[in-house]
Amino acid sequence: MALLRGGGQFIETNPNNPCTHFGFFNFDKNSSNPKSPLNPWAYIRVKNEARTLRASLDSILPAIQRGVIGYNDCDDGSEEIILEFCKSYPSFIPAKYPYNVQIHNPTKEENKLYNYYNFVLSFIPKGEWFIKIDVDHLYDAKNLYKSFYLPRNKWDVLALSRIDFFVKDNQIYVANTHTRGIYQRAGDQKMLRSGRMKFFERIVTQNKNFGKFHHSFIINNPTQEQKSLMSKGYDSYEGNFSSPYEKVFRSEFCNYHFPNVKHRRQLANPNGILLKDFLSSKDEAIGIEIDPQMLEEQYILQLYQRFDLER
Repeated sequence: MALLRGGGQFIETNPNNPCTHFGFFNFDKNSSNPKSPLNPWAYIRVKNEARTLRASLDSILPAIQRGVIGYNDCDDGSEEIILEFCKSYPSFIPAKYPYNVQIHNPTKEENKLYNYYNFVLSFIPKGEWFIKIDVDHLYDAKNLYKSFYLPRNKWDVLALSRIDFFVKDNQIYVANTHTRGIYQRAGDQKMLRSGRMKFFERIVTQNKNFGKFHHSFIINNPTQEQKSLMSKGYDSYEGNFSSPYEKVFRSEFCNYHFPNVKHRRQLANPNGILLKDFLSSKDEAIGIEIDPQMLEEQYILQLYQRFDLER
């Protein structure tokens, strides 16, 4: 194994099984401690991600020893990929959500997104660390594992930094999100200890065509005022964990996001610039938070080809 550079039924597995693969964690004995931030669970949710799924899962293996892969309403082969992966790496648990998830006007509580997210979270023992992994990303395992050394106490939070990439006509573009710029130093991919938080319902928008759009947000012990704000669409779910002891650490650049590989996003017209223009912009992060070698065009094109683009 090469290291990256810079039906309502559950399969019974033992979450305490020893890791069956090798990675950077083998070089530090503290990584064998299930309570250590060096040994987080991957917290993964999947719906029809077959184009990117296996490549993304393979990319985290040198950094992450175990995980839970929740999935729902898959009809593109994602379920088969998940079951095969978990059979090969039994420290990863497949968890099929036994209900349909309805984003618009869900009919019952079990059809709401936040219940599905909490269902997946329930597989992670309280007091152990977990990290949210999205499977339209490819992770640089070395920098990802290195970032696990940043949290020092139970209230700390690690936020992963990323760049959004788009490939068109063999040219690489980087997206500009306006609010966060091109290099996104903190997003919703975070690592923290289980038991500190859970997901709650958030109604994002309401319109005559789709009705109420239900999402979810992460917060620890929300007040009634906070719940009320969220129900009206106020978006602070990115990291309000309500602790005076909390410290949020940012990783170095460690993951490549390819949002337009998903079929449902392929028609999107990203606001961005060519990668080479970003590299020549002398952005302050390049050379400090971003290893320039990680942004070599040919390397990124090789990463992109790891996806199952024929699906």
